[in-house]
Amino acid sequence: MFWLPLPAGRLVYAHRFALEVKLQRDLKHGEMALHACDNPPCVNPNHLELGDQAKNMGDAATRGRTMRGEGHYLARLTERDVREIKLLLAAGLSTQRELADRYGVSRSSISLIAIGKNWKHVAQPVSVAQPVSAGQQ
Repeated sequence: MFWLPLPAGRLVYAHRFALEVKLQRDLKHGEMALHACDNPPCVNPNHLELGDQAKNMGDAATRGRTMRGEGHYLARLTERDVREIKLLLAAGLSTQRELADRYGVSRSSISLIAIGKNWKHVAQPVSVAQPVSAGQQ
């Protein structure tokens, strides 16, 4: 980072400045300098392209630079836990509240697993045998 004194003075990241020089204009709000070389300190304009947060996150996921599942430093669940949660929900054997209490997470965490928003990489159960009620035995 360095200070650009003119025209209004601003602190700027070197890679953003390099892209601005390449584009011959200031970056607009929401625009980002993306690194094609996957090297964040790089300031080579030939390695930089214009993008936004969505493209940046997509690139990070494609290149395997995002944390997910058990690898995330805040994860409380394991993939095994999530498979078990999905099975219990699919079989109707537990409520989201019961599972949240059992696994020490919020009910909304269980809900996000149930609707497929979180832990998408853990497969849904293929089939679940429904428990036989006492009258059907």
